[in-house]
This record gives sequence, C-alpha cells and structure tokens, in this order.
Amino acid sequence: MSIIIRRDSNIQEIGTLERDIPTGFNPGEPVSISVRFTPNTKLQDIQLKDSLPPGLELVSGDTSVSADSLPSGGTLAFEYKVQAAAPGTFPINC
Repeated sequence: MSIIIRRDSNIQEIGTLERDIPTGFNPGEPVSISVRFTPNTKLQDIQLKDSLPPGLELVSGDTSVSADSLPSGGTLAFEYKVQAAAPGTFPINC
C-alpha cells in the first residue's frame, strides 16, 4: 500500500490507514479487501494504491483511489475483490 502526496516529499504521520483483509480462503474463491484512510490534517492531491502480490488476481473493483482534496477527519476508501489460482500465502502489506 502506498499513500502518495504530491505537494512535498516529507514523510510524516498524516493519518490512519485501516484494512479489512480476510484470513484463509480457498483457491478460486473471490474475497473482498477494503481500504480506508482518514487523515489528521487537510491533504491535497492524494492517491492511495494497493499492489497485489504474485499469485493473486484482481476479480473486480480498483486497487487505487485519488482525491483532489481531503479534509482532516474525512475518509478516502476503496474496495476490490481478488482470488488465488492456487493455495499459498499472499502477503498484502501496508
């Protein structure tokens, strides 16, 4: 997961990132992953993007979202479905 803020390159604590990821599912079974970001300060020109590890394929939805402006306490969110072609462990990191 990356949070990209284009206005400067300083990395700082800017908010809360929450993710709902299922644990344990069968190959070929679509599962939903949801991502929510709530900033603790007003942000401009923001993009959230998730990268899928090898072995998981996107079934539906988008793995990114962007906003021109997001107020402090506002929420930027997206949801998508993935499935695995074969059994395995698939790290999805923030």
